[in-house]
Amino acid sequence: MAALSGWSHHRLYLALDTTVLWNRYCMIHLSVVCCGRAVPLLWRVLEHGSATVAFEAYQPLLRKARWLLREHPM
Repeated sequence: MAALSGWSHHRLYLALDTTVLWNRYCMIHLSVVCCGRAVPLLWRVLEHGSATVAFEAYQPLLRKARWLLREHPM
C-alpha cells in the first residue's frame, strides 16, 4: 500500500491471472497496474488442477481489493 500512495494521481488497473503449480494447485493473483508497473496485491492458492477457476473462487480477492483501494481516487 505504501508503493501505491505515490500513484494517487494516476489511474490504476487490476490484472487477474492464474498459474497452475505441479498440476495440482492453482494460484490466483491480483495485481495493481499503474505507470507501466504491476505490483502484486493479493493472491490465493487452491487445490485445483486447472487455471480456469469459477468467479466464486476469485470474487473475495476483488472485494478485498475494493476495500484496500477505497481511498484511491477514481
